[in-house]
Amino acid sequence: MKRRNLKRRLRGVTDYNKRLALLKSGKTRLVVRKTCGNVVAQLVNYRPEGDVVVATADVRRLRKLGWKAGANSSAAYLVGFMLGKLGREKKVHSAVLDTGRHPCSAKVMAVVKGAVDAGLKVPHSKDALPDEERLRGEHVDAYMKVAKGHQFSRYRKQGVSVVGEFEKLLSKLKGG
Repeated sequence: MKRRNLKRRLRGVTDYNKRLALLKSGKTRLVVRKTCGNVVAQLVNYRPEGDVVVATADVRRLRKLGWKAGANSSAAYLVGFMLGKLGREKKVHSAVLDTGRHPCSAKVMAVVKGAVDAGLKVPHSKDALPDEERLRGEHVDAYMKVAKGHQFSRYRKQGVSVVGEFEKLLSKLKGG
C-alpha cells in the first residue's frame, strides 16, 4: 500500500519530525516568523484539536505604541520583550524556540533576547544573541549619518533616531 504524504510535507511548509520533537517536550513554543515589514512572535500551546495561541506580539503593535523605525533588530528585540511581558501576565514562565523551517537569524535571536530580558526562560546559546549596540540600533544610526541620497529619507523627515525610539519605547514597555 502506498503511503500518502501530507500536503504540508510535500510543499515543504512543515517539518513534522522537528514539530514532533518540540511537541514531545510539552512546553509552550515561542514561534517567531519574520517578513519584509514585520516580525511576529507568538507563544503557542499544543492541543490535540489544534494549537492554542497564548499571546502575540508584532511590529504593528509596536507602531500603535509609537514605534517609527521599521522592522529591524531593535524592533525584533522590543517584540520579544512585549511578548515576554504578555506571557508572564498569562502565567507562561518558559518556552522553547520554534522557528519552523525558517533559519535562525539575528532578528529571531533578538526576539529571544527580548523575551529572556522580560523574564521568560528560553533555552539558547549566549553566543547566538546579538550585541547590545545592535539591539539598541546604534548601527542603523551610524549608517544613517553616512548614507547618501534617498536612503533613510523617511527617518530624516520625521527626525527619527533608532536609538532614541528604542529607549523611549523600552521604558514605556517596562513601566506599563
